[in-house]
Amino acid sequence: MGKRSLIEGEKSVLVIITIFCIAVLEESLRILFRDPAITGSGIIPIIVSVIMLIMIIFIWRETKSFSPIYYEKDGIKRRFGRTISAILPRQTIISIILLILYAIALPVLKFNITTFLFLATSIFVFKGGSLIKSAAISLGVVAAIVVLFSVLFKVILP
Repeated sequence: MGKRSLIEGEKSVLVIITIFCIAVLEESLRILFRDPAITGSGIIPIIVSVIMLIMIIFIWRETKSFSPIYYEKDGIKRRFGRTISAILPRQTIISIILLILYAIALPVLKFNITTFLFLATSIFVFKGGSLIKSAAISLGVVAAIVVLFSVLFKVILP
């Protein structure tokens, strides 16, 4: 395999994953010390987080040999801005906002209306095209979900 360059935001994501694994390991050790048994509830998370940390060490070692894609003379603000743009592209931010709005609206507007609005907005924003077409597709999907779960499986939707 040929030598490659770092992908924008790659090291930042690796830092986030490293911090997450250390936090999981710490919490797992706390659980284990509360109930010190080999079959205790903290043992599996300890094993998983140690394996993840070992893999992260290998990944860090490998990324050291990659050539950076930014200029060293760039300021920290500019590098941070590019990293955030790479980690959180526009579609991801819009998806997160739509999901938060969906979660807020669900108790108020109930399942059918909230899901219809979420789907119609998502299809219109991400796929483009006609708002009527997005609404028609969303209406069909919500109707199928209601028929499948409410009518056939007798599940009470929120």
